[in-house]
Amino acid sequence: MQGSYADELTLLSKAHKEQKFDTYLVNPNFADPTGRVLSVEDKQVLIAWASEHDVTLIEYDRGELYFGATRPVTIVSLVTQTYPCRVISIGDFYDTISPTISLGYLICNDTFDACQCSKQIIAEEPSIALHYGGKPDVFW
Repeated sequence: MQGSYADELTLLSKAHKEQKFDTYLVNPNFADPTGRVLSVEDKQVLIAWASEHDVTLIEYDRGELYFGATRPVTIVSLVTQTYPCRVISIGDFYDTISPTISLGYLICNDTFDACQCSKQIIAEEPSIALHYGGKPDVFW
């Protein structure tokens, strides 16, 4: 993490130019270890960057850890027709409820087919997954 998010995106662009990638995992709210929360403007810049580079964002949202009057917005909530982007937003309450309870959710924005395919392949017997007739380009 850089002091300036613009510097961080510059480094991300350099990495993407040197070695293309299709997916970027980001923790915009209360990122470990610093607890950084990206501003709405920084999140919008990231959405624009991902859209421009044809990268799917996987957002691990820790917004439930907020203390105060306003919960930080999620990246997926900022995606609109003006700011289009493929986003998979993951939220869980593993750290806040109990370390023995796994409770969470997944929001798919323009990624439902890929998420559904992944869920099906992971949940089924290996021999069934090998026979799955989905398109290879379904994955991000």
